[in-house]
Amino acid sequence: MKNIIGLILILSLQVLAQNPSWTSLKETNINASSAISFDIFSNGFGTHVIVQENSTLKYYKMDANGTAGNPITLETTSVVAPSICGDNTRLYVVYRKNNESYIRTKFSSDGGSSWTYLSTNPQNSNANSMESVFSNNKLYVSFDVSNTVYYSYYNTQNSVWSPLQTVSTGENGSVPRVAAWYTSSQDRVIFMYRKTATEGRWREWNAATNVWVNNPQTAFTVTSGNTSDPKGIAVDANYVYSYYEFTVYNPYNIYSQRQQRLRSNNAIVSTSVAQGELMVPKVYTTTTANNITHSAFYYNGTPLESGYEIGIVRNKHIGSGIEADPAYPYFGGYDQPTMINISSTTNDVFVVWKDNLSINLRLIYDDQIPLAPTNPQLSANPGNNMVRFTWTKNNEADLSVYEVWRKVNSGGTWLLINTTSNNYFVDPTYYYAPGAGDFIVTYKVRAKDAGNHLSFYSSEVSTRAEELGKQNVVNYSQLDFNLNQNYPNPFNPSTKISYSIKEEGLVTLKVYDILGKEIVTLVNENKPAGYYKAEFKASALPSGMYIYKIQAGQFSDVKKMLLTK
Repeated sequence: MKNIIGLILILSLQVLAQNPSWTSLKETNINASSAISFDIFSNGFGTHVIVQENSTLKYYKMDANGTAGNPITLETTSVVAPSICGDNTRLYVVYRKNNESYIRTKFSSDGGSSWTYLSTNPQNSNANSMESVFSNNKLYVSFDVSNTVYYSYYNTQNSVWSPLQTVSTGENGSVPRVAAWYTSSQDRVIFMYRKTATEGRWREWNAATNVWVNNPQTAFTVTSGNTSDPKGIAVDANYVYSYYEFTVYNPYNIYSQRQQRLRSNNAIVSTSVAQGELMVPKVYTTTTANNITHSAFYYNGTPLESGYEIGIVRNKHIGSGIEADPAYPYFGGYDQPTMINISSTTNDVFVVWKDNLSINLRLIYDDQIPLAPTNPQLSANPGNNMVRFTWTKNNEADLSVYEVWRKVNSGGTWLLINTTSNNYFVDPTYYYAPGAGDFIVTYKVRAKDAGNHLSFYSSEVSTRAEELGKQNVVNYSQLDFNLNQNYPNPFNPSTKISYSIKEEGLVTLKVYDILGKEIVTLVNENKPAGYYKAEFKASALPSGMYIYKIQAGQFSDVKKMLLTK
């Protein structure tokens, strides 16, 4: 019976706090029938895919449903070892061309719509292989030349490449792989390479201090007479995970192995055979916002009652063991994947692969709830002084909308007042009056993704504001003459009267008693178009009904208010 081959995701360190929720299989519209290799990177703009077809390099921007726009051709000849990486706003495609003595890098700052070359590039003397990773405003590129592994980084803050650093100091090195780990307390880059046919090595660079943490360390070894090949590396706060192919002769078998070592002293924590009789071109890794490292590769499945399972499986690393949950199963065992890649944005994990069932790339992703929007702020909207609510946009590839919620005063009820794909909302009901507004308005926002998962709410922000009644004015071009009901009403001992005028002119605002006797003139001056308010103080007046009247050019209006003591 044929070996059963599928796809596995290794989740290291801990079980996700949220339950995984794999989407159904999505057939993309990216034709990969001529693909030699592909690489992916996900951020808030979507999942970015580069496909190498012979010597041509094409770029696609794909949404969470697997729909990509028209490809952009980045290169047409002689492309070697392309990779893509970046952050929330920037994309970098790194590759070289045959017979060139430097590395090429193309850059996009608009989500992949347009691309330009970086003006300078590190020398490589026709590197045999290359890997790239982006971390904390730096693009790291590692490669080997003449059995020595090097790296250089591009600092985006000063647009300068660093001098070459030798990774495999004092020893042979080839087939480099690279991973990065960045938190508020750690900024590290980890390299792995092949030293000999039976030994792989790793080394750590402290990017915060620009020094090597250690000399080359043993990543894995295999017994003499057998061979090994580095396939991938992952890193977290405490461990280095080395993935390698282990070829055993007499009898001939190929295994995928995973070895976990402590970063602090390189002590082996565990070694496990992922699956036997296996060849994997590369093991790709990604780290989600909750600082969990995920890795993807093919594996041999196990028979089920309904047949043989071939699929994407999520594994949870627990102690020295691995526990697997199926995410996407094949059945039958005849159509194994041929290429696979993985990326993530926030806590969503995207897996893209090619198999023999389709000429197009295929997609499935672990759809976790979005992260809560951060940095909520209130301000006056330019041009009309309305309350402007802003927040930092989520880096979610499958973001659908934001829900904006508001309550008025401390006893008010939270109401959903708007949904928007923007990271701001201009409230048409209130204008910004932080020092003297009659109302306290409070806002919060949460994100909703394409799978209808809702994030937690952002923190709440409040300001004093002035109500515009039913005008819903959003800019000065919509201004009209209007006299609003005073607030509060009834009142004691004072109240505020707001009004708007459409054009510049003389404005009078007077208060009368119920018999028509003038009590006070609140306004009697020339005013430009805009929103205004006046305060009526009635501490010396008896309880009762009062009348206030506005006159502005041809506009006139009268309203009643009640003083109660």
